[in-house]
Formats: sequence, C-alpha cells, structure tokens
Amino acid sequence: MSSEKEEAREEVLLTAEISKCLRRHCGDGDDMFDFAVESILADVQEDGVPKDVDEALCRWSSTLEDCELKPFDDDDEDEDTSELVVKMYGELIEGIQGAMAEARGDVVEYLSSDQCEMCERVTPLTRHHLYPTSEHDFFKKRNLCQPDRSLHEVAAVCRPCHTAIHGFADERTLGERYNTIESLLEVEQLRKFAHYMSKQKGGMKKRVEARQATHAAMY
Repeated sequence: MSSEKEEAREEVLLTAEISKCLRRHCGDGDDMFDFAVESILADVQEDGVPKDVDEALCRWSSTLEDCELKPFDDDDEDEDTSELVVKMYGELIEGIQGAMAEARGDVVEYLSSDQCEMCERVTPLTRHHLYPTSEHDFFKKRNLCQPDRSLHEVAAVCRPCHTAIHGFADERTLGERYNTIESLLEVEQLRKFAHYMSKQKGGMKKRVEARQATHAAMY
C-alpha cells in the first residue's frame, strides 16, 4: 500500500474513532461537532497522541468547550463530572492509539471474559504489560526489574480500565513506579475510576480472591 493510501486510511480510522468517542460521551452535535472532530484530528496529525489525560486536556479542552461539547451520563445524573472527563479523554487517547495501530495492521488481542483486576467486573479482558514493552531496553539497562519479577508480567484488565491506566501516565513512568495492580490502585484517580467502573453495566462482580504481589506472564 502506498504511503498516500496509508495516510488516507489512517485519517478515515482516526476520524471515525474520534467521532464515535465524542458522540458516546457528549451526544450528537451539529456543525460544531464536526469542527471539534476535525480539530482534534488535525492536532493529532500535527503533534501526535497525547501521552496522558492531562496533556489531552491542555490540547483539546478549549476546542470542546468552544464547541459546547461536555461529557454526560444519562444513567447517573449525579456522576462526578471530573470522572466523566477523565473517562472521555482516556478513551479518546486509547481509541486514537487503536485506530493508528489498526492502520498499521496491528491487532488488539482480547482475552476471554473473567474478572478485571482493577474494577473486578467479569467482562472481556485485555493484557496490560506491567513493564511496557516499548521501554524494556530502558528497564534492562538500569536494572529496574526486581530479581523475583519478569519484564513480561501482565495484568488482565478490561478495556476502560486499560484506557484509564495509559491515560494516567506515560509508559516509562508506569513501568518505573506503577508496575503492580496494587500500586496502580493507590493512585486516587485510578482508584476512583475503578470504583466507577465497578458500578457500570456489562459485567458481574464475583467474589474477590486474594491477589498475589506479582502476576505471572500470560501466553
């Protein structure tokens, strides 16, 4: 496939993903909705994907405010607006990353339904690499992986929780400081999000079993 066709395919996938996420969180819009989608698309094409939710807020919040697009939850009118914002921007980042991966021909692999280690819902799961693979060389050179652990350890988490994790911090920071489920749940933002997700539809909670301090690699 030529580079022009690849770029065109990526733009189509990005536009669809951004539109889907904004529509899901903010509802259908008019011409200003289309303007917001085009603005975020242009920003991503120019400066790449934000490394976390804070950066996404800095880059996109004024555009969404000008277009009068705000996240809401029809099922919970008392939902904390800050949680809705974190969720929306986290899903935007993850969706954009997924669209770009799809454009490259990469495939996201889902595990069978089981209990998410973050929110404890029973739902289809994804692999979260506790030591992100993109930073393995960095971790090896600095001996940042403890002797009793493996760089290939993963946690099984649902897609929304996975999105929230990567929206919270960049991959190097996650591997250095937040390489266990316990350390992730010590972060107030992620703990609140996991609690929020535990109340959502689409998964049943089951009895929580004691978690081990480390997680065996899943193949």
